[in-house]
Amino acid sequence: MIAIIASVLLGLYIFLPEFLFKKLAFNFRVVTKASRGRFEEVISGVEVSLLPFLFTFFASRFCWLVGHWPFRIEESVATKYSDYRTVITSLCNDSYFHEHLDATWLAMDHVRLHQLRFLFWMYCALAIEIVCAVLLTYFFGSLSKYRIYRWTFGKIFLGRASHWEVLLTGFAFPRGSRPRIEVDAMTTDDHLYAGKVEDYFLKADGELSGLLLKDFKRFKHNQLEEDRKAGLKPDAEKYWKEIPGANFYLPAEKIANLNIRYETPQRELIQDIERCHQSSESVVF
Repeated sequence: MIAIIASVLLGLYIFLPEFLFKKLAFNFRVVTKASRGRFEEVISGVEVSLLPFLFTFFASRFCWLVGHWPFRIEESVATKYSDYRTVITSLCNDSYFHEHLDATWLAMDHVRLHQLRFLFWMYCALAIEIVCAVLLTYFFGSLSKYRIYRWTFGKIFLGRASHWEVLLTGFAFPRGSRPRIEVDAMTTDDHLYAGKVEDYFLKADGELSGLLLKDFKRFKHNQLEEDRKAGLKPDAEKYWKEIPGANFYLPAEKIANLNIRYETPQRELIQDIERCHQSSESVVF
């Protein structure tokens, strides 16, 4: 019986909050994605549950609403602790349970209501924690200019973030001006590819598994060398060949060298030019 109750409490206080956080704080999990073992999952569950637990623990002692609503029970603090002692003693001693059957069932009912009330407020605090994690992650690029953010959430968050998420997405840039991520990838068979990063994939250890590219092309290096040997003065930009297809997958083991470029979207360049033009006109007048 003790093992069953311990398993239920472990699930309600650690594993279920971890599960809800993983599902609802989706963008936080995407940025920090990496495969973890069972022990690491337990530690992660404790980390997720710690703040909501502490908030509920102290709030239940200093805030009447949290300490008495919902599932209100009219009893003193001493009686409450006595109920817990009765339940624990009954679980550990069968003879005590049978000798104090009515008192034990009454104490169990009180303890159940206390736990339901505590869990209610703890999951309310968990919901607030999830919303905060989502917002603080979503606006990381915009908030990282503030020192207090960098020293608090930003420092904790970057310690867990996948470096590939930071490198291969516009995550570190403000939401309104995220660049287009372009890569030049030299493969182990001496082919040079370029394209826009559409997605990336990680191995179980968090290392890069492959890249999915769009608008990709291959550099015709051999033809360029032949033209140079022939005495021509070729323009290297003209030796890029578009590759037909919607997507191009490049396995990480085939990548010998990777150059990452952050290109400003064309619409933003046009807006910057228009702003500069308007400001120059105002100066003239």
